[in-house]
Amino acid sequence: MKAMRFFKQSSKVILFSAIPLFSWAGDAPVYKYYSIQGTDFKSINESMMSNRPNGANSGNEWHIGWKFTFQMHDGQCYLINPSVSKKSIIILPKWDNYKQGNKAIQKEWMRYSKALKTHQLGHVNFANQAQASILQMFESFQPLEKCSEVKKEANREARAILKKYYAKDAVYEKSTKEGATQGAQLKEP
Repeated sequence: MKAMRFFKQSSKVILFSAIPLFSWAGDAPVYKYYSIQGTDFKSINESMMSNRPNGANSGNEWHIGWKFTFQMHDGQCYLINPSVSKKSIIILPKWDNYKQGNKAIQKEWMRYSKALKTHQLGHVNFANQAQASILQMFESFQPLEKCSEVKKEANREARAILKKYYAKDAVYEKSTKEGATQGAQLKEP
């Protein structure tokens, strides 16, 4: 790795490096499916109820992680090379014997599946926003006298941002009635 050079321009410090200072790891969600069987509304619904993980027809998990390093210059410690990663998983039902259902239930299944996916992507959107907000905070983080202070304060601010987006995610789940207001309920045709 090449050494970094610092140049002062008024009161701002500009960092030049041969490697990117900031990285964005905005991976797409991983989809996991659980199998269901059935040929009509009742048997499909019963299969979903007995096979669904964690008591819900669909679900999601998202996690945000970060790391950064420090650089001392002119008695100040700078946060450098931050990386913010995101992992998100969407869990959805997969109707294994779809072709055995009648046209009406197939049409309803397609509508329902699309609504479930849309709802779960709404959750992933909060992960994307949290990731971007944490990275933005790191990018504008002001230097401090001690690197231990930079580490403590940057982690505190990142955790506060994450907490804010977890809360927004919970409000989304409640306000959509777990996706029901978005059509994420299988209806008997």
